[in-house]
Amino acid sequence: MPAQAMNAYAPAQPGDYQAQLNLYNRVLRKRVQDLGNTPDTMQELMSSSGYPKPPQPPGGRQLGYDKKTITVSLQ
Repeated sequence: MPAQAMNAYAPAQPGDYQAQLNLYNRVLRKRVQDLGNTPDTMQELMSSSGYPKPPQPPGGRQLGYDKKTITVSLQ
């Protein structure tokens, strides 16, 4: 049975959130490269229609954004 492609925007299934977040970060870095502009804050990333939205974090966790590496991670 072939492996299913992961959707960076669908709700994460238990156990695969980090893989989904890694995929999202690759999509985000590509989008930043295409736009030629890096968001300064998580708020700017979330409010801009030009950037994809990260997957919802698991309950009790939140997301953090590092502008230098253009990476969203679990906090």
